[in-house]
Amino acid sequence: MVGGDLIETTRKSLLHINTLHQLLMVLAEIFGFAQVTQERPVDVAAADQPNSEPESDIVVLIRSFNTFHDLPRPEEISLIVEISDTTLRYDLRTKASLYSRAGIAEYWVVDLNGRRLFVHRKPEQGRYASTVSYDVNESVTPLAAPEHTVPVRSLFSE
Repeated sequence: MVGGDLIETTRKSLLHINTLHQLLMVLAEIFGFAQVTQERPVDVAAADQPNSEPESDIVVLIRSFNTFHDLPRPEEISLIVEISDTTLRYDLRTKASLYSRAGIAEYWVVDLNGRRLFVHRKPEQGRYASTVSYDVNESVTPLAAPEHTVPVRSLFSE
């Protein structure tokens, strides 16, 4: 649910499912399996509650997912990832605003059609002050794992 609207999920394409699996493997290698979870609702800014409880494709937590008894709060989240094929505009605008208002430090959008990664950082006043697009020939370093460099190509299912 976002902004009081129940967002119906459409049937995911095989490419979306395979990319989700690929991302889970890559991120689990970096952060550990117990900190990487999928399609988990997260807590958002007080002003967006109770009308918004987004379920992201992937949420990387600061500790094991089985230690949470409530929704993870923004400060307990290292990274949120959305995989976009038909929802790119929505993910880059609506969800980015929602996550930035919550103070989520880093938000990635994997653009399946454009084969690029949008990395949002520095949440300020309801928007991300930094948004950088990376193509498949580039690499990115997660804020919460500065010792790891991730080739963007490795995020996509081939």
